[in-house]
Amino acid sequence: MLPASGSSASDFANLARMTANPIFVAYFTALDSAAHTMLPLKYLARAQTEAATFMSRRALAYMAIPAKLASCRSPQDVLTEQRRFWDSAAEQYAQSSRLIQDAWAAVLKPAAAPGSEAVAPPRTHDYIEFPLAKRMKRPLDPVETSTREFA
Repeated sequence: MLPASGSSASDFANLARMTANPIFVAYFTALDSAAHTMLPLKYLARAQTEAATFMSRRALAYMAIPAKLASCRSPQDVLTEQRRFWDSAAEQYAQSSRLIQDAWAAVLKPAAAPGSEAVAPPRTHDYIEFPLAKRMKRPLDPVETSTREFA
């Protein structure tokens, strides 16, 4: 009896107690671990796909310029088309750079072990106490005495 697709760790523990299932449990645990190690490559592929999509959108916008300028009847229409072109360019640059940055951030963040929760450990403080030193009375330094004479 195999667990359903929404299986939990207790289902795998039950499987491990059966005679032939430790092999399958080891296989699926290794498969889960291997899939977890592939996540950075998935995010890199997402960043590359987004860069290629951005370049194709901008290339299409550049190729559409002559047709849009041909439909212009006044200098005001030309300025309007130029403004639309650069507004869409700025919007696409911002959107694509944000998506690429998100993909790279996912690649560069440290990966948690498979099956563990990504919860930060509680902060512990190491307090070292030093006894307060008594203030010593000491004579003035020779530098201080020499400068005091000129003041």
